[in-house]
Amino acid sequence: MSPFSVRCFKEGSPVPVYAFFILSKGRNTGCPSFTPCPNCFVFACENKAELQFYYWLVYSLWAAGKFHPYLCGSVIEFIHLRDVKNLIASAVEKVRDMEKVARSMQQIIELEAHLNRQFQLVKEAKRAVLHSLMG
Repeated sequence: MSPFSVRCFKEGSPVPVYAFFILSKGRNTGCPSFTPCPNCFVFACENKAELQFYYWLVYSLWAAGKFHPYLCGSVIEFIHLRDVKNLIASAVEKVRDMEKVARSMQQIIELEAHLNRQFQLVKEAKRAVLHSLMG
């Protein structure tokens, strides 16, 4: 992997074609997204393969809670840019098969969405039954 570029997002500044955003404040710090928000970093990549690799790496770090030890602040927690860069750089050295991790995470996310849909259907069924019984 080539060296990566992470910087603070500024509204109105150009965003590279192959980029994603990392939330920098709050309890969801480290959460990657393809849409910008006011408190985020821009992670720029050189191509689509790198984008996928780094997106799922950051997603895995976020899901594992690896950003939490670096949070600062007493009211609104935030993370320093240097800590994000260091955490990602050390994770790149440790990762073995990111494609396998990405596939597994995508399957888990799909399963979670499916289960959430089923849960909503069960809630609707319960509501319908109670509504019919209560007249």
